Amino acid sequence: MTDGRHGDAGNDGTGRASGPDPTSKADTLSAKKQSDGRWAPWWVYVVIIVGANYAKQYFVRDWPVAVNAAITLVLVGSLYLGITAVYRSMRSADRPRR
Repeated sequence: MTDGRHGDAGNDGTGRASGPDPTSKADTLSAKKQSDGRWAPWWVYVVIIVGANYAKQYFVRDWPVAVNAAITLVLVGSLYLGITAVYRSMRSADRPRR
């Protein structure tokens, strides 16, 4: 069963696939995105959006699903833009002027 047709193509005999590391490009892109300073860390978005969604549910608990979904979309979009704007303004205040 080692004729290459059963999923072992590219295996170098050690149990690992041969070739370039598939995570190296993703790691490089992730590091580049974080280092350019344009975006807040991912967990800031998650914590604020999830917290706002829980608070929203308290107020719109009995509203129709379509209205709730529309409010959620507007809430998430505005929080995303707001978090990014605040983070960028904070980062630009830390940088020296040219």
